[in-house]
Amino acid sequence: MIYTIDLLDKPQIEHINKIFDISDFADGSISASFKNPRETKNNLQSVGYENRELINYIYNILNGCDEYKHITISKTFAGMLFCKYEEGMYYQSHLDNYVAGQTRTDYSNTVFLNSPDEYEGGELCLRVGNQNLTYKLEAGKCLIYPTGLMHEVKKVTSGVRKVCVFWTESYVQDKEIRSILSDFNLTWSKYSNEVHEKMGTDFYDEILNIKFNLMRKYGNFSEPRYYN
Repeated sequence: MIYTIDLLDKPQIEHINKIFDISDFADGSISASFKNPRETKNNLQSVGYENRELINYIYNILNGCDEYKHITISKTFAGMLFCKYEEGMYYQSHLDNYVAGQTRTDYSNTVFLNSPDEYEGGELCLRVGNQNLTYKLEAGKCLIYPTGLMHEVKKVTSGVRKVCVFWTESYVQDKEIRSILSDFNLTWSKYSNEVHEKMGTDFYDEILNIKFNLMRKYGNFSEPRYYN
């Protein structure tokens, strides 16, 4: 499934853009693994000290975002890139790699850092079955989608598109079980207090233990990892 969440609030967006705008940028093709990377990937990505500061800042936000963890059942993140697309830049249709470093890529993520009013073009297009889904979201929103979908970024025709992209490995590798657990987590976060109040502690614990048993069965906890 494809999810959109509000990851960043206004002060966080402003803080990120303040650092983003003074960062050094390099040719984005340096992080591509295609045969002709410069033909496929035409953008810029942050490098240097400011880039590390931005990465740490986003990681801290992700570590504190329950909604993100409910959806992805996240184990670790990897490959975080802060990118900008100036006029004429694009990213042709491609598939993301199945790993980022030593991290399995279960989810691909795009965090939008500036308003869609600030640039023309630059839509993120996902190919899902026989449909093309187009996203150009407000600043602060994070688009979460299963890695393995063909996707592209349309050419920016004016202005500058600013995004952060990264990949997530889930504790649960099985896609179907992970989807069930995501639905459970999102529903439970809405209604758990009401369930406890109306049905009592014993019923509450019995329902929650269903999730725990699924995690015991399907979760991969053999190699503890830290967000880095």
